Amino acid sequence: TTYVKRIFCEDFTKGGRIYGGSEQQLPAEYRKLICINGEPTVELDYSSYHLRILYHLRKRNLTGNAYQSLSGDDPVMYEIYKSLALRCINCKSEKAVLQSFRKYLVDEKLQGLFPDLKDITLKVYVDKLLKQHSKIKKDFHSDKGIVLQNIDSKITNNIIKHFLNKPDPVLVLPIHDSFIVAAGYKDELNEVMKKEYYKVFKKYPEIKIS
Repeated sequence: TTYVKRIFCEDFTKGGRIYGGSEQQLPAEYRKLICINGEPTVELDYSSYHLRILYHLRKRNLTGNAYQSLSGDDPVMYEIYKSLALRCINCKSEKAVLQSFRKYLVDEKLQGLFPDLKDITLKVYVDKLLKQHSKIKKDFHSDKGIVLQNIDSKITNNIIKHFLNKPDPVLVLPIHDSFIVAAGYKDELNEVMKKEYYKVFKKYPEIKIS
């Protein structure tokens, strides 16, 4: 698939992220092999994107990565907490969070990392996440995900337009909270990502190489 489109939910204030590109279906390790016009690429990622947006919307600061200390530098637990955080934002109740989290663990064959998948067991992880990010606790179980997607999709649109409107247009491949460009445009992409984020929140994001 070489064409992408923005998909909204209910109206143009919810959702709006870009979908459809084949690169979005590739595992991260395979995306590293993508070349554009024969040139190696780099993927830059907004670190802890939606949690950081929630902090900045509340005029708070998030220092460092949102999941690093929770995961104890374990890459598997890092992905588990990241997935859990998104569910806490996107679901309307703790019950819905636990149901969705349980399904995720089963689907990803991660249930062996837990003594069991009962609510009381999984709630320990939810409580750790909420305690770590108590400054934005009102945003959990709020179903704000599609509103945050609308905000980040506008940032994405502006980043793509920047490169599209150059005298010699430059291809950018969006992966929701990260972007792939030919390696020669790494520094420019980094600056544009910071600029477009700052326009919205008057604070700077943290950007990492995926």
